[in-house]
Amino acid sequence: MVHDDGWGPQPGMGTEPAPEPPKPAPRVRPIPVEQRKPWARAKTLDALQRVAGRGPSEHDSGFERTVMRNEAAAAYEQFPARPALPVGALIVQRHHRPGSETTAFYYVMHKRAPSASPTQLGWEFLVLDEQRRVAATKPLNLCVRCHQEAPADGLFGPPALPASSPDGGPENQ
Repeated sequence: MVHDDGWGPQPGMGTEPAPEPPKPAPRVRPIPVEQRKPWARAKTLDALQRVAGRGPSEHDSGFERTVMRNEAAAAYEQFPARPALPVGALIVQRHHRPGSETTAFYYVMHKRAPSASPTQLGWEFLVLDEQRRVAATKPLNLCVRCHQEAPADGLFGPPALPASSPDGGPENQ
């Protein structure tokens, strides 16, 4: 029998079964490309205001994100001392490869009436592809589970400005 440090058998080498490796978290099931429809509010993305400069994605490694909001979500930047955002508030993360301005996909949070989605704190979660077509909708259990743990109104607050760029980066210049 082989021992890794002299104090016991390596998993799977002794009489006990090897432990199963952890299973990855369930991923979002994308809508097949040929079945995707344009998002009804896709044009509103052009009028969104940047919240802070681009930075690394908290959701997908290898991507950068730019957080944007509509006027209804203006109080988002007053985190944490702010009331719940009103119906119609829109928070969007535009994801792109580092150094690129080409959008790869969007993560969208759209505030709806709380009764419309009580487990989602009144938020509708969507994933849009680069052409602003709905690439995934419900169930986005990963989004819901994480945002239920957020400190206020299902939100974690705006990203901090990068330390190396006091103005928020090239997008805010």
